[in-house]
Amino acid sequence: MTTGRVDVELRPGAGEPESARLVEVWAGAVRATHHFLTEDDIVLYEGRMAREYLFAVEVTVAVVAGRIVGSSGRADGRMVMLYGDDE
Repeated sequence: MTTGRVDVELRPGAGEPESARLVEVWAGAVRATHHFLTEDDIVLYEGRMAREYLFAVEVTVAVVAGRIVGSSGRADGRMVMLYGDDE
Protein backbone atom coordinates (compact mmCIF):
# COMPACT_ATOMS: atom_id res chain seq x y z
CA MET A 1 0.00 0.00 0.00
CA THR A 2 1.31 3.46 -0.91
CA THR A 3 0.63 6.21 1.58
CA GLY A 4 1.64 9.09 -0.69
CA ARG A 5 3.85 10.38 2.09
CA VAL A 6 6.72 12.62 1.09
CA ASP A 7 9.62 13.31 3.42
CA VAL A 8 10.09 17.06 3.65
CA GLU A 9 13.12 18.64 5.27
CA LEU A 10 12.56 22.11 6.74
CA ARG A 11 15.70 24.15 7.33
CA PRO A 12 16.85 27.74 7.55
CA GLY A 13 17.52 29.44 4.24
CA ALA A 14 21.14 29.63 3.07
CA GLY A 15 20.92 33.13 1.59
CA GLU A 16 22.41 34.12 -1.75
CA PRO A 17 23.47 30.64 -2.94
CA GLU A 18 19.86 29.49 -3.16
CA SER A 19 18.06 32.76 -3.87
CA ALA A 20 17.68 32.02 -7.60
CA ARG A 21 15.82 28.78 -6.84
CA LEU A 22 13.65 30.49 -4.22
CA VAL A 23 12.68 33.17 -6.73
CA GLU A 24 11.95 30.45 -9.30
CA VAL A 25 9.60 28.69 -6.87
CA TRP A 26 7.98 32.01 -5.97
CA ALA A 27 7.42 32.96 -9.62
CA GLY A 28 5.90 29.58 -10.48
CA ALA A 29 3.55 29.73 -7.50
CA VAL A 30 2.48 33.28 -8.29
CA ARG A 31 1.86 32.52 -11.97
CA ALA A 32 -0.25 29.51 -10.95
CA THR A 33 -2.36 31.31 -8.35
CA HIS A 34 -2.22 35.11 -8.63
CA HIS A 35 -4.26 35.56 -11.79
CA PHE A 36 -5.01 39.17 -10.85
CA LEU A 37 -1.35 40.12 -11.48
CA THR A 38 -0.13 40.98 -14.96
CA GLU A 39 3.10 39.52 -16.31
CA ASP A 40 4.64 42.99 -15.91
CA ASP A 41 3.64 42.95 -12.23
CA ILE A 42 5.23 39.55 -11.74
CA VAL A 43 8.46 40.62 -13.41
CA LEU A 44 8.57 43.73 -11.21
CA TYR A 45 8.04 41.74 -8.00
CA GLU A 46 10.39 38.99 -9.16
CA GLY A 47 13.24 41.50 -9.26
CA ARG A 48 12.32 42.77 -5.82
CA MET A 49 12.18 39.22 -4.45
CA ALA A 50 15.69 38.58 -5.74
CA ARG A 51 17.17 41.86 -4.48
CA GLU A 52 15.16 42.80 -1.40
CA TYR A 53 12.30 40.71 -0.08
CA LEU A 54 14.15 37.44 0.52
CA PHE A 55 16.78 39.28 2.53
CA ALA A 56 14.24 41.18 4.65
CA VAL A 57 12.75 38.05 6.23
CA GLU A 58 13.85 34.95 8.12
CA VAL A 59 13.55 32.28 5.42
CA THR A 60 12.68 28.63 6.03
CA VAL A 61 13.16 26.30 3.09
CA ALA A 62 11.28 23.09 2.31
CA VAL A 63 13.41 20.44 0.58
CA VAL A 64 12.28 17.13 -0.95
CA ALA A 65 14.86 14.69 -2.32
CA GLY A 66 17.52 17.41 -2.30
CA ARG A 67 15.41 19.94 -4.24
CA ILE A 68 13.93 23.15 -2.85
CA VAL A 69 10.15 22.90 -3.23
CA GLY A 70 8.94 25.76 -1.08
CA SER A 71 9.76 28.49 1.36
CA SER A 72 8.28 30.69 4.00
CA GLY A 73 9.40 34.01 5.39
CA ARG A 74 8.90 35.47 8.84
CA ALA A 75 9.24 39.07 9.95
CA ASP A 76 8.32 40.65 13.26
CA GLY A 77 7.04 37.31 14.54
CA ARG A 78 4.60 36.82 11.65
CA MET A 79 4.65 34.67 8.55
CA VAL A 80 4.67 37.08 5.62
CA MET A 81 5.54 34.69 2.77
CA LEU A 82 4.58 31.12 1.93
CA TYR A 83 5.21 29.61 -1.50
CA GLY A 84 5.36 26.11 -2.91
CA ASP A 85 6.60 24.70 -6.18
CA ASP A 86 3.76 24.77 -8.71
CA GLU A 87 4.64 21.24 -9.83
